[in-house]
Amino acid sequence: MTLKNFLRPTYSLIRRALFKILPPETALRLEYWRAKGENLSFKSPKTIWEKIQWIKLYDRNPLYTTLADKYAARDYVEQVIGKQYLVKLYGVYEKTSEIDWDVLRSAFILKTAHGCGHNILVADKKTLDKNQALKQLDAWLRVNLYYGSHSWAYKNIPPRIICEELLVPEDGRDLVDYKIHCMNGEPRFCQVIAERYHGKSTAYYDLQWNRLPFHKLTDGCISEEIPRPSALDEMVDLARKLSKAAIYMRVDFYFLKGQIIFGEMTLYPTNGLAHFDPPEYNLWVGEMLTLPAQRRCS
Repeated sequence: MTLKNFLRPTYSLIRRALFKILPPETALRLEYWRAKGENLSFKSPKTIWEKIQWIKLYDRNPLYTTLADKYAARDYVEQVIGKQYLVKLYGVYEKTSEIDWDVLRSAFILKTAHGCGHNILVADKKTLDKNQALKQLDAWLRVNLYYGSHSWAYKNIPPRIICEELLVPEDGRDLVDYKIHCMNGEPRFCQVIAERYHGKSTAYYDLQWNRLPFHKLTDGCISEEIPRPSALDEMVDLARKLSKAAIYMRVDFYFLKGQIIFGEMTLYPTNGLAHFDPPEYNLWVGEMLTLPAQRRCS
């Protein structure tokens, strides 16, 4: 175990404590400086990451709790674009003791409705270490992402576990994830993630499917060109409809067997702490997003 991995749980506890006692603006400035080595401005945010921090602190749209809740969001998606885009739901549980393993199919995915990256992929139920899975799920149920990030939409989501169909492409390869970034209710560009279940490789395209000349530093960069999905125009239109309620939203889709499948809606991607390379694209993307003037200039 590296020193960094050894210290990570300790730092996490310290960070959560600081976020509880420090004024929100101070806590976010400290975390932004720690993660990015940059000063954070709330009075005049310019980069996309500064603007996401502003949204976390000041944009308190009550609907955001529903959008960030992976279970409650299903009703919103059904109302706005239709239930035909939803992945199959096998179960929802408030406690791990409610999971009936016997009735679950051989393959599925378990995730928390109130979390981020809290996923257990089960390709074959027979090989699953159920005790370890239950231990992990119990730990996730105790997590509230608001404390330690001030990502407001997560604060009041009830902790739940959902079980859904495990999406597997017919060719046996990893899923391709199409993430459409929407600014002020309008789709602006698409982030493509390949090798969704086995690492992350990323590329960015505009809505005419021209490759954009930047990537996110935390992800690998896809070297080959990704074919334009035949359903791109429909995905863009669906993202436009879903994102009307938010200043900024990333809407994720999969495209399998000729069918568009909704993934999730994200209001604060990477907690607003990522970095584009080349660095000038942090500002270039930020200029696409307009914040409410009355709060931005206060």
